[in-house]
Amino acid sequence: MSLKKISRYLTREKFEWLLKDKGIFIAPASAQSDPDEGRFNSKSIVEAIHTYAVELNSGKNLMDDNFKLDLIKIFDNCNKHEQTVSYLSSWFLDENESHKMWNEYAKDESGTLGVSLVSSTDIIIMNLPKPLMHATEFEETVYDNLKKKYAFINSYKYKNEKFKDEKEFRLIFDLTQYSLITGYESGAITAIKIGNDLVPFHEHLNSSGRYFPNEEDKKKIYTALERKGNGFILKFDLNKIISEIRLHPNSTLEDQVYIENLVREAGYDFKVLPSSLLI
Repeated sequence: MSLKKISRYLTREKFEWLLKDKGIFIAPASAQSDPDEGRFNSKSIVEAIHTYAVELNSGKNLMDDNFKLDLIKIFDNCNKHEQTVSYLSSWFLDENESHKMWNEYAKDESGTLGVSLVSSTDIIIMNLPKPLMHATEFEETVYDNLKKKYAFINSYKYKNEKFKDEKEFRLIFDLTQYSLITGYESGAITAIKIGNDLVPFHEHLNSSGRYFPNEEDKKKIYTALERKGNGFILKFDLNKIISEIRLHPNSTLEDQVYIENLVREAGYDFKVLPSSLLI
């Protein structure tokens, strides 16, 4: 993936949280504004499986209607579960700022104006805390109704076309995978033990040092992220991933002074600049 400019539009309140958290908040897919986030169409998948099965078996119908309904229900439950263990941070991928993004994501109900964090795809990827790399993916979202409908694999890469103006670059964190590899919040998933001694899967997996070769790496498993509400804070070094802060196009000098004071009091030295839409 080549280096591309990305921006994260935030209300002022969310920006204040970011400075206090000292990291990037990720929320579960189940809490996103799009209820179909990461969901494929269960009925369409089952019909596709049925059609393929008929073709392989010389036209014989091996799936009656009740079996289909049961299979659809299983896939629906998988969709719901995946939405609770998949966590997202979405960024706007474009060289230019967007009036739509400013107005929808960086202004609260009272009219208070927010900011945009400016970074790049490569910088975010390279500075992901090391332990998280084993359970995190980065995707440039594809807006395609048909592909989303059948996205049984890599379902968070696709969204419906009505969201295409959001041009998302996404960080996708899989809690189940992280738990299996590290043992983090192991109670959140079904325990998996192997061998005659019933060793927890993550202990067996890491006995070879494949994922975490030393004790220092293992300690970082628990400092790389932090629970917050229904999500997590990923402990990025904000100084390394944020190149500048852009103000809302309608910001006043008073707004700029307020944001600059917030940044300085939090111990950061980000450049705070006016929106490029004013230039």
